[in-house]
Order: sequence, then structure tokens, then C-alpha cells
Amino acid sequence: MSLKLFFLLFISLFIPFLILAVEKIDINTASLEELQKLTGVGPVIGQRIIEERPFFAIEDLIRVKGIGPKKLEDIKKQGLAWIGDSPSETTQAPRTSENSSLQTRATKVDINEAPLEELIRIIHIGETRARQLISLRPFYSLDDLGEIKGIGEKSLEDIEKQGLAWVDPAFEKLRVKASPKSNFLDKEGVASVVESQNSKSLNLFLTALSIAILSGFVILAIKMKFLAKR
Repeated sequence: MSLKLFFLLFISLFIPFLILAVEKIDINTASLEELQKLTGVGPVIGQRIIEERPFFAIEDLIRVKGIGPKKLEDIKKQGLAWIGDSPSETTQAPRTSENSSLQTRATKVDINEAPLEELIRIIHIGETRARQLISLRPFYSLDDLGEIKGIGEKSLEDIEKQGLAWVDPAFEKLRVKASPKSNFLDKEGVASVVESQNSKSLNLFLTALSIAILSGFVILAIKMKFLAKR
């Protein structure tokens, strides 16, 4: 085989790989215009991707508002998005506890505060379940999501793996021993209080009635005694 033929064969084999490498879009460094080459990514979602950086895997794009499981799958199938040199925690700017909390709030979905539009980003939480979730607030841990109809152990596991749903740790301290969904009294506690109140009311009524009857007899006796003297 001549050197020229070998060179042409080499070029023909490696040019596609070189072109592919050039076309790849590093989601941690790409410009807004470059990000818009990704499937389903327009200027709005592109800007959100920039604001959510850094990403440690393509799957992390799920935390971007507007990118759900279906769109994420389309982006992965397109094959353009990739992660270059994975960003290291040690290379990032130091985080204060306040900054860390703010970043968590920005990237997570607080199930106690998020609106319906945010809640449906959580896996297994569609519009119907999101409405039910809102009606069942407050939640003191992600495990409490099991109270939503259709959310079982497997669904809870998927939600935790997705990493979007979040409960403020400070809020969890408000959990009480009775029941987290009864405003500090569970159903039995409420029934007990109602029964106690009813019992007290009945006792007061009977006491007042007894006094009234006794007073009537006393007054009647005095009247009869007075009439007898006359």
C-alpha cells in the first residue's frame, strides 16, 4: 500500500470523528447561541442552562425548568450535548452556608412552597398529583409524599434518585410527635378534644338546670309559707 493511499484512508476514517468532536456542545461552557442547537432548547431554556451550571452529567439537565424526562431523552439521543472536563467541587468558589442554601433553593423544588408549574417537574408528579400535593401540605420529609394517591415505595425511590424534590431541613424541625398533617393534633386527638368539650358543656348545662330547679322550689316554698300566714 502506497503512503498516499494510506494517508487518504487514515483521513477518511478519522475525519468523521474530528467533525463530531467539533460539533459537540459542552453544556458547561457553551454560549447561549450554541446551546440553542440542542433539541428543544430555545433562548429561554438556554439561559436557564447557563444559570444552572455547573453540570456533572447530561442527566443533570433535568433540574433545568422546561426540561423534562422526554426532552432530556431527546437531547441525549441527538448526541450533541456533552460534559468536557468535569467541574470539580474544589475548583468552585467557596460557598457560605447562606449561598449554599440559596443555590439549593434555586436548583431544587421545595414541595412545601413550589407552585404547580414547578411541582410537575418532579418525576411521577403530574398535574393531578401536584394539586393533591398542594392540598396535603405541609410535608416534613420526602417520605411524606407517600400520602399522595399512587405514590408508593418505588415512586418515592425514583423521586429521591431524581434529586429535584426538597424539604427545607429547618422546616423538618417543626414536625410534632402527634401527626404532621393535623396541625399538631391527629384525628384521634381532635376527637378526644371535641368529646372533652362536649362533656364539659353537658356538665355545665346539668349544673345550671339543677340550680334553676332548686331555686324554683325555694321560691315556691317561700310563697306558700307567706300565703299561709295571711
